[in-house]
Amino acid sequence: MLFLPPYSLDLNLIETFWANLKAKIRATINNFPTLQQAIDHALPM
Repeated sequence: MLFLPPYSLDLNLIETFWANLKAKIRATINNFPTLQQAIDHALPM
């Protein structure tokens, strides 16, 4: 059996990154078409 330390947001930097990214998206983009345009611009296929 392996010992795993308790989960901590402070030690997991990606969690802080995603929280900040989601907050910026919520503050900037207020409807689905705008979100879709931003995604298409960021990730051209």
